[in-house]
Amino acid sequence: MKFIKPIDLWTHSDAVLKGQIKLQRGQWVKCGDALARFVGISKGGTLWVAHNQGNSKDTLQRFKDLCAAI
Repeated sequence: MKFIKPIDLWTHSDAVLKGQIKLQRGQWVKCGDALARFVGISKGGTLWVAHNQGNSKDTLQRFKDLCAAI
């Protein structure tokens, strides 16, 4: 995966939804000050990200669960 500096989805969500900014699954993004991992865009046009779950094991599991659900 190519490294791309985390973008703030609170600022750039419209550009991501319109396809002007392409994100890779698993890429780190920011939601305000918090880091999260980008999962994808649902069929309904919602951004899905895995937020920190308190520890790396639970955060990784949440990311995997969301990837399987989308």
